Amino acid sequence: MATTTQIRDAVIALVAAVPGIKAATAYAPEKIGATPAAWLGDDVDTIGMGALESHVHQLPLYLAVSRTAIYGNEMRAAEALEESVMAAVRSHVTLGGLVNLLTVERRQQGRIGNGGAEYVGCVFALRVHSKWATSLAG
Repeated sequence: MATTTQIRDAVIALVAAVPGIKAATAYAPEKIGATPAAWLGDDVDTIGMGALESHVHQLPLYLAVSRTAIYGNEMRAAEALEESVMAAVRSHVTLGGLVNLLTVERRQQGRIGNGGAEYVGCVFALRVHSKWATSLAG
């Protein structure tokens, strides 16, 4: 059974290992220091209770590459880093056996706000599937 905290820790460890990422946190930071920075947003967990309990977590992964100045140049840098994040996810789809499947459902480029500042980057919509046997009692 993978808890939400374990999933967050495993996903952010995966992202933190991507070359070029300078800061990565499991929760939204109050303020971004070094960029590129990554963090996870709020989880939505769809639960199917039963003898084989299933969880489908939807976690946004924010990737802030640089402060907004020359948008086109910054987006080009963001796109290069986006591909590295995708490659990391493709290489670790079970998070080392913690979950059944980690996938990217969508990626949206644009401006990301944090702590009153605006950054250029993207948001990945991550989907994490896990299931395990449980016992139910009445």
